[in-house]
Amino acid sequence: MVNIIKNRVLARILVVVLIFSCLANLFGCNDSGYKIFEQLKGIDHYSFEYPSGYKLALNHAYSAPQAVNGVRLVGKLADGSEIVLGVNISNYSSEYTDVKQVVDRLLSVSGRELLERSSSFVSGEPCEIVTLYTETTSNLTSKFEKTALFSHNNRKWDFYVYSERDKSEQVNATFEHLFNTFVLLS
Repeated sequence: MVNIIKNRVLARILVVVLIFSCLANLFGCNDSGYKIFEQLKGIDHYSFEYPSGYKLALNHAYSAPQAVNGVRLVGKLADGSEIVLGVNISNYSSEYTDVKQVVDRLLSVSGRELLERSSSFVSGEPCEIVTLYTETTSNLTSKFEKTALFSHNNRKWDFYVYSERDKSEQVNATFEHLFNTFVLLS
């Protein structure tokens, strides 16, 4: 009789632990160090993981097809410098009608130094990946940036990560995680 009671108590404890574990995973209470951003509003639906210490700085999700949508998250590195992660979605302009033209335009802007350009696939879509240094004359800062650009639903998509020029390791690691977890939901 005592063994039956012990088994029932152990079974109940096991069920409670399993339920708690499932709820923790469902609501992002895990120790992976990442949170999930999921955009289901507006016309552009997507999700990705980002470092849990990042703060939401901008979130535009409109339903109008001509709208520019996107999100920007800002994190702090160990030395206090900022790292920025963003997603932009818009219509193509009449001048630039495909991703390769958009990348060429991006690279033609003064103060940009191309470090690497490659092709890949993100969430099943072909994309161009660009790694570059940017210099701005207004505040004399130099940034290290990695960007992926692609088309989906006849709209131009890009996501990027950037920080100070000497933070390439952190930018690359954050970009790779974003790239590997980015999912188109529409």
